[in-house]
Amino acid sequence: MNPTAGSFTINPRLQRHFSVFAVSFPSMDSLNLIYSSLLDQHLKNPAMKFNPALIRMTEPLVQAALQLHQKITFTFLPTATKFHYIFNLRDLTNIFQVELTWFTVIF
Repeated sequence: MNPTAGSFTINPRLQRHFSVFAVSFPSMDSLNLIYSSLLDQHLKNPAMKFNPALIRMTEPLVQAALQLHQKITFTFLPTATKFHYIFNLRDLTNIFQVELTWFTVIF
């Protein structure tokens, strides 16, 4: 089982002991709130002393990342030969993890 792929099956004999829930993809407003809160909290940490101009860039950075993810998701659709074109919240979260690490190192 590959936990990063998200497309594996579970034996029905094991699955019958659990409840299966389906969760739809969050709306753009929800994603904006989640990631802007995460980035804002990191940048406003008093111990880090980030530049106020960078703190004001929180909203545009989040909007750019969400638009990039949405554009990539709709442009690179999975096909029979390109079945690996699957983009999910894990990919979006990786963008923000890199941003947070990058801000800490550079600024």
